[in-house]
Amino acid sequence: MTDTTKPPDLEFEPGIDVERDSAKEIRIEANGQEIPSEAYRVVHDWSGDRSLSTTVIHAVQRVLNTPEEELPILYEHIDPDALDRLFAPVQSDRSRTDGRITFSYAGLCVMIEADGTITLFITREEGEK
Repeated sequence: MTDTTKPPDLEFEPGIDVERDSAKEIRIEANGQEIPSEAYRVVHDWSGDRSLSTTVIHAVQRVLNTPEEELPILYEHIDPDALDRLFAPVQSDRSRTDGRITFSYAGLCVMIEADGTITLFITREEGEK
């Protein structure tokens, strides 16, 4: 079961629909421990005008319901230009199919796959809903 999160503030960038996967408990490992997490997903549109790094920023805005100017600078966590080139289609008719990168940004674990799927993990303490 998925639901789409929509921030109450209409000033957020349009066109980014982030889905929350509420069907299963997701656990990520940190410091040797599994931590329960919530996962949110969005798929980057390679044919659009928006860069992959911009899609990441806008997805994080939606998940955290935070204006962009309140987010940390992405470049302090990962090089946005390198990120944009990493999974860019090889040719106009051929997408990349392999690869994944994971990094921390704005308190989230961000995982990007070669097909453009961006998964944002929010960790929570045991017992939290």
